[in-house]
Amino acid sequence: MGNRPGVRRTGAAALGALLLAATVLAGCSSDGGDGATATTTTTTTTATTSTAPAQGEPGPGCEQGWTTPEPGSEQAAFPIEVILGQMGVDGELDVVDERAFTGPEVPWILEPRPDHVDWWYVKATLAGDPAFAGRWLVSRRDADRQGIDAVAPFDSRGYASPDWRAFEGEGAPRPIDGLPGEWPGLEYDFVVGDSGSQPGLPDEVVACLDGT
Repeated sequence: MGNRPGVRRTGAAALGALLLAATVLAGCSSDGGDGATATTTTTTTTATTSTAPAQGEPGPGCEQGWTTPEPGSEQAAFPIEVILGQMGVDGELDVVDERAFTGPEVPWILEPRPDHVDWWYVKATLAGDPAFAGRWLVSRRDADRQGIDAVAPFDSRGYASPDWRAFEGEGAPRPIDGLPGEWPGLEYDFVVGDSGSQPGLPDEVVACLDGT
């Protein structure tokens, strides 16, 4: 069991003041084996006030719109717990921006196909360690298929190739230039896919990252 890691919300992601204690998911991994092995720990969440927009209206490329999860909700806590646990990090994340959105599975995945995929976008730094900074995409297809799908440099913008990187398979974790932490497996461009024709996000949700 680690020390009490957690998240401090600042800027666009903060909506109110609260304290949340939760248990981090153990063994989270994205579909296809992306990302590192999660550890079990405890997270504490705090929040501050922000007047930033809390949602994006439905439209082309973001068909169901996006929301900033309400602090204290399971929807807000889930991606933070996944990031801390899957990357094996103790401490607090200073969250700059967080969005949640839902869409269909990518068309090239044939079986098993969930009814929908829940997605979260998180931009954050590790409190006390500004070098640990990034932007994450976390997905949940079902209880057995959830985790970090992709990561991008903190200073990148929107959803563009080649910023968003994904990792598949096993191997010794190693640092990747511009990305937080260490990553195992084969690195590839998440936006276009490892074959160049299997994009990580379906067309129905790619615009949910506009303005990030």
